[in-house]
Amino acid sequence: MTNTKTLQELIEQALALLEEIRQHPEFKALEYSPDVMIGDAILAVQELDWALQEPRYPRIFIE
Repeated sequence: MTNTKTLQELIEQALALLEEIRQHPEFKALEYSPDVMIGDAILAVQELDWALQEPRYPRIFIE
């Protein structure tokens, strides 16, 4: 039986790993200019997390 992680768990792991990479001395020592930065990747994963937090159904307001 496989142990499937939830999407939320994977998002949390991805954010933690990206932050570890950003803080790693070897990464900091690299001299390169990618088109996409680690911060951009973190923001993309955070936006996915925020999208999961939004209600799936439109809110109905009754006056």
